[in-house]
Amino acid sequence: WGIKTTNWFKDGRYIIGKSIISTLNLGEELDNVQENSLLINRIKSINILTQ
Repeated sequence: WGIKTTNWFKDGRYIIGKSIISTLNLGEELDNVQENSLLINRIKSINILTQ
């Protein structure tokens, strides 16, 4: 999996490719990631598992 990127009108992907623990703002520090591609703007629901 990865983050959608755009360079000079060409779409790409910043590959993560593994399990991570992150904020929902993953990728905001990258210059070539549009705000609407950030996870925080695309997520529809979250499940929190507890005992």
